[in-house]
Amino acid sequence: MEGDGPYSYSNNSHAQRIFIEVAKPIIDEAIAHELDLRNFSLSSNPFSIVDLGCSTGPNTFIAVKNILDSIKQKHQSLGHTSQISEFLIYFNDHTSNDFNTLFASLPLDRQYFAAAAPGSFHGRLFPESSVHFFHSSNAIHWLSKAPEELVDRKSLAWNKGRVHYTNAAEEVCDAYGAAQFRKDMENFFECKRKRDCCWRIDGVNRECYSKWDVPLSSKSNRSHGVINEEQVESFNIPIYVVNPENLREAVERNGSFRMVKMEMIESILKINYGDEITNVNWWTRMLRSGNEDIITKHFGSGIMDQLCQQFTVNALEVTKNFNWDELKGYQLLVILKRYK
Repeated sequence: MEGDGPYSYSNNSHAQRIFIEVAKPIIDEAIAHELDLRNFSLSSNPFSIVDLGCSTGPNTFIAVKNILDSIKQKHQSLGHTSQISEFLIYFNDHTSNDFNTLFASLPLDRQYFAAAAPGSFHGRLFPESSVHFFHSSNAIHWLSKAPEELVDRKSLAWNKGRVHYTNAAEEVCDAYGAAQFRKDMENFFECKRKRDCCWRIDGVNRECYSKWDVPLSSKSNRSHGVINEEQVESFNIPIYVVNPENLREAVERNGSFRMVKMEMIESILKINYGDEITNVNWWTRMLRSGNEDIITKHFGSGIMDQLCQQFTVNALEVTKNFNWDELKGYQLLVILKRYK
């Protein structure tokens, strides 16, 4: 999937960028009080940082720069006269990510070495004792896969007529959270447990992903032959919006990390472009940029234009009374430190 087109994440991730900037002072404070640089200041090995789920575009570079600036400030505050060891940044995402576009747009003034780490962050990506700092923003809510029970007609968790768990039966919610999310988090933390990671910073997106239910399940799409009922019934979006209690339980079950901070961030998204249609078109492009890859892999590439047209029509009806100036987004920010 190309990373620089009109519907790319790079060109439609304004809201995600806001949360990176809002999180910056929280991360700065945590690094200032918790990060131990004594073992790294005079090390000949590079200080390695990973951005998990980096996607394509400037957001990952902004997040990395914020972290580097904060670490350098902490280094100076300790009274060190020598420069901190070199930095090595790993940009991680699925193999389908457009790494060519990502690396072609690397900042010219960057003060770090860059490398790609393709693959799912639910599995092991690095050798032991090779990473000092993990970061992720707007990515951890993606599951490794949708729960298998959702497409089993004999299961109580059969998610008929829906593509997500929002407003679905309790069994569907349990399949997402109590089963799949729990399993994914166990693998996620276990794969990071043996790394030399001083830090983990996870952004868990709080946005509702049920917005595709109506257009994907629409009789209009089926009557025009765009999709069929069997395709809809076999598709579910693998996203789980975790609540703080469940995430805390996952951390405690693993036992390898101390929770330094957990905070729900609320922010005005600042996306009022002056008229309803333009605002809704922005909303549609944002959702398309994040979901197009998984939708087209299941339904085919020819579905997106008509799907988004119908989504826009539905959204215009829903947002008639929206106050776009006050539209808020929420993100759960968690900072973890590995026990020695």
